[in-house]
Amino acid sequence: FTFFTAVNVSRRGGSDSSFDLSMRGSNFEQVLVLLNGVPMNNPQTGHFNTDFPFLVSDIKRIEIVRGGNSTRYGGMAFAGLINIILKRKSSISLAASDGDYNYSAATLDIGKQFNNMSVRFSMRRDNSSGFYEGREFDSLKCTAGAFYNRKSLEFSLQGGFLNKNLGATGFYAPYPSLEDIKSYFFQFHLKKHHKRIGYSFVFSHNRHKDFFILDRYRPEYFNNVSSTFQDYFNMAVYFIRKSFSLSAGFDGKSERMASTSMGKKSRQRGGLYLNINYRLDNKMGIDMGI
Repeated sequence: FTFFTAVNVSRRGGSDSSFDLSMRGSNFEQVLVLLNGVPMNNPQTGHFNTDFPFLVSDIKRIEIVRGGNSTRYGGMAFAGLINIILKRKSSISLAASDGDYNYSAATLDIGKQFNNMSVRFSMRRDNSSGFYEGREFDSLKCTAGAFYNRKSLEFSLQGGFLNKNLGATGFYAPYPSLEDIKSYFFQFHLKKHHKRIGYSFVFSHNRHKDFFILDRYRPEYFNNVSSTFQDYFNMAVYFIRKSFSLSAGFDGKSERMASTSMGKKSRQRGGLYLNINYRLDNKMGIDMGI
């Protein structure tokens, strides 16, 4: 295990039922969360950024960049960014555990290699009655992926699903609250290169639905259903020759929200970029971008 002191994890519930990420004294809205390099921040609230529709055992590595990176990655990277890279290969494994407060968990992980192609599937179910009413949770996560790599061509398909309900007493207000969350993602990555020239394309779709009841004993007092949808794409080309490299691309993101209390909202964002790099020697170089 590696401990990174710049990152703070604030837990509200048991297991990974609910927690927030912050960096260097920031709040949870100021940290950019990436999945395989694709932004995953929820447009409604940063509280939902950690509703990860994948398992901890799916993670290959986590990349952390601290400090302001908004000019490069966008406004959410005010305090830094966290990029989670998922596995592409795995073997067959099964694990189960049991504990206090009726806690139980089971994990299944299956993977297979076929020449230049590999597939994997994982699933985890865990639940607990909690150490008191308002800390119970029940969670199901599933992920699947198919990957192909041959010579100059590489592509991948990955998707995940999360369904969890939990007692949220005192999470957002001093009430015995309940919350039911469903989330899923889909990603497609394509990369091809030929000698000095290459290109890549990325498409991602993410959906999150939250059903919140402020007071479980008076559900009619206040409740809210919110659904958010995110579509992201990125296309880039690059040219490399000896000490010189040129890369250019564009990306776009569409975000939509439908909420019973906040109404319907949407926004679209896009960007273009160009970068030139020239290495003078082993110690010096010139890098320009716009």
